[in-house]
Amino acid sequence: MSVRVCRALLGARFPVHAMAFHPSLPVLAVGSGRYDGGYFFEGELLLLDLETGAIKSLIEDYYGGRQVLGLE
Repeated sequence: MSVRVCRALLGARFPVHAMAFHPSLPVLAVGSGRYDGGYFFEGELLLLDLETGAIKSLIEDYYGGRQVLGLE
């Protein structure tokens, strides 16, 4: 029987579209965003440290960032 444990809970401001693990570091990249149907694409690129649970936003933009649809 396997036991699943929640290691981290990420509260993104926008819907999450993509996630990718770093190949050698305990880091998860999370891409999120939305399109308002008109002019704006909003979103975030977040790095989650899987050991500490620390979250860092990599897009610092006053106007809502950029929508991130894919990660590798």
